[in-house]
Amino acid sequence: MKPKITITKQADEKVVANLEGELTVKYASDVRQCLTQLTDMPQVTLTIAEPVALDVTVLQLVYALKKLRERSGLPTTLRASLSDGDHMFLTRIGFASLLNLSPKD
Repeated sequence: MKPKITITKQADEKVVANLEGELTVKYASDVRQCLTQLTDMPQVTLTIAEPVALDVTVLQLVYALKKLRERSGLPTTLRASLSDGDHMFLTRIGFASLLNLSPKD
């Protein structure tokens, strides 16, 4: 399933975005296009929402977006709604803190 982003603008200038689909190197350019839409928005909460597949390539793109926005002084919150397997994967490769994931028992 090709990646897609759903962007909802709230009344207080906050933007809530959900990124879903196959979030892998196969679709890295598509994910990059999705994330580019968030570059200049005032305040963004981005959630990786139950991806069909997930790999480190997409996590690096998300990290790059966060850093770009930080350099511009734009607030960014990253979250994830993940399967146990994806959660474990992120914890093992050191990206759990990027997405504010709590350790699972």
